[in-house]
Amino acid sequence: MPDPVHAIEVSIIIPAFNCAGQIHRCLEALNRQDVARDRFETIVVDDGSSDGTATAARPLCDRVIETPNRGPAAARNSGAAVAHG
Repeated sequence: MPDPVHAIEVSIIIPAFNCAGQIHRCLEALNRQDVARDRFETIVVDDGSSDGTATAARPLCDRVIETPNRGPAAARNSGAAVAHG
């Protein structure tokens, strides 16, 4: 989790739909970046998944938003609405 003392510079918004089996690879790769972890946040927007995507993502990202299925553009907009970067 980012350190609240430092400002978040970048918000990474990941729209996700029925990807519980793969979302961990994406989030683990983001967490291994050279950028200091307290400088960015990861937000997964579960776009109405039925396979536990939100549950799989929650331990590996900063925030999970669950929305009804409206497509990737709407999911990105939902994430952008709560982003700090």
